[in-house]
Amino acid sequence: RSSLQFFNDPLCWDDSRIVAAQKQLIWHARTEIYGKYGVYLQDLFSFLNFNNVHDDYEWYKWNYGIVRVVLPSVEVGEIIYFRIFKNANDNIRTLLNRFAASMYLKETDFYNQTNESGPFSAEELFLSNKECIGNQCFHSKVTELPAWSQRSNLDRTNYFVFSFVRNPITRFISAITEIEYRAFINNRTIPFLKEAIGSQRRFEEFIDVLLLNQGSKRIMKEYKQFQIEHLAPQIGTLLYSQWWLKNDQCMKDSTNLPRDFKNCFKQRIQLYKLEDFDNEWNRLGNEFIKPYGDLFKEVNKKHKLDPVQVHQSSSDPLNTTLAGTSFISYASSAANVMFGKVNREIMPVPEGRTFAEHRLIARKYLRVICRLYFMDFLCMGYDL
Repeated sequence: RSSLQFFNDPLCWDDSRIVAAQKQLIWHARTEIYGKYGVYLQDLFSFLNFNNVHDDYEWYKWNYGIVRVVLPSVEVGEIIYFRIFKNANDNIRTLLNRFAASMYLKETDFYNQTNESGPFSAEELFLSNKECIGNQCFHSKVTELPAWSQRSNLDRTNYFVFSFVRNPITRFISAITEIEYRAFINNRTIPFLKEAIGSQRRFEEFIDVLLLNQGSKRIMKEYKQFQIEHLAPQIGTLLYSQWWLKNDQCMKDSTNLPRDFKNCFKQRIQLYKLEDFDNEWNRLGNEFIKPYGDLFKEVNKKHKLDPVQVHQSSSDPLNTTLAGTSFISYASSAANVMFGKVNREIMPVPEGRTFAEHRLIARKYLRVICRLYFMDFLCMGYDL
């Protein structure tokens, strides 16, 4: 298939079925960690203290908004990029802005292609806004819209829609690192975490917090200052893309979707994997309409020579990434492949545990992560 399609499995586009699946998965995860009696006591304690976790199982319904690029074309009028937390957003946004700058710099050449080498030269691809980095990179033809923005002014027959997805395990570790780092530089203490920063026990504690939250959105709202939404599953953004791309008849009668969903969409979102970004970006360009596709690919080549500023959290100043990868390494023999290093340095077993005890705990909590993000594994083509 030319691109990942999360519509291949009916479970991936049926919101009510996702909620039902999340409920069962979270219950099994809680039971494995705390036992049936422990789960019963937790629920009873919450009820008696009027502190019930909202039984919504909708923590995945979170999205980062979109980026729209207007093109000088009658065949494809817009590029629409659906952003997902921790999936190279700054790099992709910068590439789109630089693409727009290159495209409009040579707009007339796209309609008068007399040069055998194409409508642009390599020298001209180093853009007028080449110094922009990250959030400071803008172009007048590129607009950013917040989450759940209105669908107005969108010609749903004239666009190319895409997003980048990422392995749920590595993304989960990256999200925790981002949350911890932002709290640290702002001198904030995350109240629900007690273990030492950068330790495997704290990584384990983070998983506990999410599990006890039982898939509710409440944790996102109560601790908004810590931007917990970085941990929201990717499937929420893809469901949001459905809402954007449905035709008007499906908007009026949502019951049509499960029965005849193919007729609800004139186009569907194209998904690409972050792990192989350069090749996937080129594939994106190949699937994109000419002559813009070639320019799309060339901009990435120039971008690599003049990269955007890397997030400071990427250097792992608090050892939170090392703690996460170490914890997963004790749980899975496939971790070396997942993290891209055959002989990766890992932290020692936490004090007070034997190797066997820690491995057993790590394996249980890895299964918790897999259950919490099961829809991401299933719908985005990642192996469990």
